Amino acid sequence: MIQDSSNVIEWLTNTATRAPEGIAISDGDTQYCYREYDQLTNGAAHDLVREGVNPGDRVGIFIGKCAAYYLAVYAILKAGACYVPLSLDDPPEILKAKINSVGITTVIIPDASGHGNLSTLSVSLYEMQSATATARGPACRRSGRSKAYVCYTSGSTGTPKPVVINDGALQSFFDGIREHIPTSSTDRFANTAPSYFDIANYDIFSAVIEGATIIPVPPHIQWLPQSLFHYLQTQSLNRVIIPPNQMAPLLEMCSQSGQQLPLVRHVIFGGEVMPNDLQRLLAPVFPNAQFHHVYGPSEATIFCSCFTLPNCHDASELPLGQALKGTEFSVRDPSTGAVLKAGNTGELCIAGAQLFDGYWMLPDATQAVLFHDVASDMIFYRTGDLVEIGAENDLYFRGRLDSMKKVNGVRIDLNGIEGCLEKHNNVAQAVVVMIRQESRMDALGAAVRLNDGADFDPENLRSFCKTHLSPSHVPRKFLQFSSFPTTATGKMDNKSIQAAFLDRANSATNP
Repeated sequence: MIQDSSNVIEWLTNTATRAPEGIAISDGDTQYCYREYDQLTNGAAHDLVREGVNPGDRVGIFIGKCAAYYLAVYAILKAGACYVPLSLDDPPEILKAKINSVGITTVIIPDASGHGNLSTLSVSLYEMQSATATARGPACRRSGRSKAYVCYTSGSTGTPKPVVINDGALQSFFDGIREHIPTSSTDRFANTAPSYFDIANYDIFSAVIEGATIIPVPPHIQWLPQSLFHYLQTQSLNRVIIPPNQMAPLLEMCSQSGQQLPLVRHVIFGGEVMPNDLQRLLAPVFPNAQFHHVYGPSEATIFCSCFTLPNCHDASELPLGQALKGTEFSVRDPSTGAVLKAGNTGELCIAGAQLFDGYWMLPDATQAVLFHDVASDMIFYRTGDLVEIGAENDLYFRGRLDSMKKVNGVRIDLNGIEGCLEKHNNVAQAVVVMIRQESRMDALGAAVRLNDGADFDPENLRSFCKTHLSPSHVPRKFLQFSSFPTTATGKMDNKSIQAAFLDRANSATNP
């Protein structure tokens, strides 16, 4: 159980003292008990300090979802620094932009072969496998204002915004979420989220706080329902975070075959709308589980609200849920800032201890999304999310004020992808839309109007995007338009463009 006075380092040291031989990490043939977890990260922290890492420095982690990644997180924290997860799949241009944006000079890699696209960048590399266990304590003390981690908002523009979360925000989150989703030392956390998704921190720190076990789910099986089912079952995993689009193939396969996962006790989902037909499949597939619908932008630390479905839930639209303790919601008129009441739709604004410190070295971008409310004397974050206030003051998601969309759980700026495509020599104009496929996976479709005389080459456009965008931002389908359809008021008719992707057989898709 988390102690009110404890900080992120003490979460691990306390558990290592209380249950030193408890299994902390189980990754295939690699296992670490809490004593090893604590002592290895102590050793690595002292190594980092000797190599010049100072309190407050940003240290990158260029490691996939595995045991070495979890060790790297705590090594950095114990060095008094701030960890920055980096995606192994980012092209060199995006990787360089992220490293430069927060001044990373040291990056942790798993071993000598794990430098990947870092070989051309001027950073010091520390191999996690070189760490040796030591009973010496952490290399540095931390406070609630210490910067814990940096994650990135949409990277589609080539200049992703670095979101800075401090220790106090993490402490506030875990203090609040334990009132909604109970945990225990017998839990086995299925870490499904990529390490660079901030929601992965829920699994990492929840396991540490309780003395439970975290098990990384291999990325290649997460969209393969039978493989995912087998892994959850054979690893005896009882807690899982999984977005609706990724859960859909698993639920539908189990529904057809009659298979169940009775060991799972808690299923957490969010980031996308959970359709009613999928809600009806939850209980039959997970007969002993509680289901939690969560909401929250990265700027509010992991997630900031939770709605736990009642046992006899009748499938219906799910509300965002109750704000976690220490967090305040306010629905405002986007134009005037006036506070709205039940029956109205407005922008959701968030205040409280879970709010981020700002976007690293981007004061204008930070000020653009924060405002001071005189009446409450609180700082609020403007989410850009539109919500409707129901009759019982429940909040229901109604879209975005901007071009940001959630695609398979990833927040993506469609305008940024359009801007990237319009830098291609052949493209005069681009419109990117979201498409719901038969598999229930969302996909991005790019409609392009070409310059005179240019050839339509979908593979060339896709290759261009792969060079300049993160993999999650690369359109799956491309269509050529001689002119774009418009509405009666002259605006771009995105619905007609979406329909064209479903109707046109000459679209090009990824294998």
